[in-house]
Parts: sequence; structure tokens; C-alpha cells
Amino acid sequence: MSDTPPDGVRYARYHRPGDEQLDPDLLQALADGYFGLSYVFVANILIMLPLGILSTAHPTSRSGWLALEFFGFLWLIIMCTAIALLSYRPIRRIGEGMGWPLGVAVASSVLMGVNSVFCCGVLGYAIMQSIASRHMAQVYKLRIGLLTTRKHVQLRIDELRAERLAEPPMDHDRPS
Repeated sequence: MSDTPPDGVRYARYHRPGDEQLDPDLLQALADGYFGLSYVFVANILIMLPLGILSTAHPTSRSGWLALEFFGFLWLIIMCTAIALLSYRPIRRIGEGMGWPLGVAVASSVLMGVNSVFCCGVLGYAIMQSIASRHMAQVYKLRIGLLTTRKHVQLRIDELRAERLAEPPMDHDRPS
């Protein structure tokens, strides 16, 4: 028995594990999340600035100190909530690209909001972007570095879409 099919015989392309790995839409989701987190990090720094200014105040009375502590605590709560809400979409996009359930994105966003109080959340952003860039490197053979632009990633996405269009269509609907 030969390994190649006889002339004129066509076989249906069945879904095999790993077929979805080179999906350009999943790479697009990873890239959107990766670059979106950079904007959230900048927003985190800008939201942190008023807290730094507030901490330089030196009230002279006890009620002044209480007001300063109250507004400082209130600002931290607002900041945690704002960063959790701002980081949800980029983290959800990374989750889509990685195949995570929606609950992981929600939990990660909440942790990112809580983490934003400490050192502007530098570790949280670095970890999430590292997860996304490692997946892009392993699956899509796309190295993401400090100077990588969205345009560089978009070129790889366009290549994958062109390859997908060049593939013959699957004949699973046509009777044999």
C-alpha cells in the first residue's frame, strides 16, 4: 500500500491539534492586549501623580491630617478601580489570544488594579506582557522586544492572513 493517495482522490482536511495555533485573529488579539497594556501603564503613572502631590502636603491641625489621610485612601480606592477597569480590555484580549476562560481575565484585571498601588504596578504589567510576548514567540515565531512596534506585528498578521487565503478550502460540506 502506498503512502500517497491515488490520482483524483481528495481527502477532507480534518481539524488537527495545533491548527488553530497560527490563527491571525488570535495573534491580533495578543498584539492588541500587549500594546494596550502599555497605554494602561502610562495611565497608571498619570493617575499616581496626584497622590504624590497630595503626599507633599503638611497640614498643621489634626483635622487637616485626617482629611489628608481620608482623601489619600479615597484616591487609592479610585485608582485601583480605574486601573482594574482600564486593564480589563487588554487583558481580555490577551486571554482570547491564549485561549483563557473569561474568569482569568477578570481576576487578572482585579489583581492589576490592586497591584497598581505598589510601584505603579510595574511587576503586573511586566508579567502580563511577558506572558503575551512569550506566547507570540513560541507559537508565531515573532520576537517582541523593547523597540518592537505594532507595525512589525501587523506585518506577521498580514502574512498569516495571506497564507490562510492561499490554502485550498475544506471540502467537508461536499458529498463524495
